[in-house]
Amino acid sequence: MKEAFVVLSGGVEMKDNNWQLDYWSVVRCEVALKLWRLHSHNVILSGGVHRFHDVLTTPTAASLMRDYMVSHESSMSKRLRLEDKSSTTYEQLFNVAGLVPKRCELSVLSNNWHLPRIAALLACCSQVRTLVGRVRLIPVEAYIKTVDVSQEIIESEAKGIRAILCGSYSF
Repeated sequence: MKEAFVVLSGGVEMKDNNWQLDYWSVVRCEVALKLWRLHSHNVILSGGVHRFHDVLTTPTAASLMRDYMVSHESSMSKRLRLEDKSSTTYEQLFNVAGLVPKRCELSVLSNNWHLPRIAALLACCSQVRTLVGRVRLIPVEAYIKTVDVSQEIIESEAKGIRAILCGSYSF
């Protein structure tokens, strides 16, 4: 594997008595589908069970993303790889780093409000520094219009970045 897209999940939620991807995960999958149709790279879908959900009864975000992507483009099933052990952005990056060869170039798809925290993690956390120099951060908003993000999310992301930079981030 020389190149891969990495789709970081946003999360899952219960709707109509079924576990489904949250809005942000669907948006990221839609952009991954668009880019895959252009480039046919391997795709790593990253996301386990959120720490607030029951591990035994909740499907992983990665498995739900796989189901979503294959339902829209069945031919990509052989190019998908799941990282389904993570429950945080840090764990997603750490686990993805362990899945790919050291020379593999990665294009990480997420939202423009999430990418600065990813960049801070890459710059400040020695456990994921193996990805530095081979990760391109891609905002999904460059390819698709999204709803406005809440002030609460923006403040949470800013708080996370401050914690990373001062060394108090909770991994």
